[in-house]
Amino acid sequence: MALTSAFSSLSPSEQDLKDTLISLKLTRRILKIHALLLEAHPEWTVHEKQM
Repeated sequence: MALTSAFSSLSPSEQDLKDTLISLKLTRRILKIHALLLEAHPEWTVHEKQM
């Protein structure tokens, strides 16, 4: 019995790739800023989604 992948391999459009990379970079920045915020104000309760 052969195993099949749930995902097929495809090349994204230039725009899809660009949009996804921008989104990932923004998310990474938010997480880094969130960590710095909590380091500066450990008494605060702030979720990443608030930023």
